[in-house]
Amino acid sequence: MKHHFRLSVRELMLLVFVTGLGLAGLCTGGWIASLCVLMLITAAMAFAIVAFVGHGHRRSFAIGFLIPLIIYIGVHAYVGPTELDPYGKLPTTKLIRPIYELVVKLEYIDFNTGKSMPNYDPTKNPGLGGGGFAPPVTVKETPDRTTFMTLAHALFAVTLAYVGGKFAVWAAGQPMRTSDGDEQALHASGRQRR
Repeated sequence: MKHHFRLSVRELMLLVFVTGLGLAGLCTGGWIASLCVLMLITAAMAFAIVAFVGHGHRRSFAIGFLIPLIIYIGVHAYVGPTELDPYGKLPTTKLIRPIYELVVKLEYIDFNTGKSMPNYDPTKNPGLGGGGFAPPVTVKETPDRTTFMTLAHALFAVTLAYVGGKFAVWAAGQPMRTSDGDEQALHASGRQRR
């Protein structure tokens, strides 16, 4: 019997590409993050089509891919937009938060002039609440937290979906040849269909 969790070279290259693009999007945000989210949404739509019209192991993978993806998105949609902030309450958001805190770069901008203040230290300029006076300053985060969290959750969901797809292929069984040469499907229960 063949091993169920084999990776082809094509599949490995695709995983490396998606991981690299995802990490680039997480670090830079902007159009790279948007492109990565769009690519993941397109892949999910393609798997939805395969789940309905595909056959065999492709269909098994697509169904196994979609079920965890839909559950993940459903839970996050139910909880609401608080999960697009790194300080949300779901476990996956709490797992993503330390990565966000490592990646984010804060830029302080003078609210009146719109110019960057590279030497601004908020601890030395407590503002009116601390008894001092500070210029009106706004903070720009790069990448912005909504983009970062959208992409991070998309990558997390697709990772769970990929594992679900691999599990579904395993659960559906592998085709195997019998002694008379007929190909039969091995059910998850271990019995052969005739």
